[in-house]
Amino acid sequence: MATKIGPLNQHEYLHPHYGKEDCCLCKSEIEVKDLKSKVTVLKEFCKRLSSSQYPLEPEIQELINKKFWEIL
Repeated sequence: MATKIGPLNQHEYLHPHYGKEDCCLCKSEIEVKDLKSKVTVLKEFCKRLSSSQYPLEPEIQELINKKFWEIL
């Protein structure tokens, strides 16, 4: 990530003060990775649903849409 490249390595400045466990950049990077994996899983799920031969009931489609926005 950009925070670890170049002369201004922000992790080097934060870790002595906060430690790796409490570093806001480290926590944010972990959260971003988690969200990216959830979006990937959701995309695959949506692909399978859209390629399905059976149309979804409106209630089920509404739940899927609601869950998608909750994840994002």
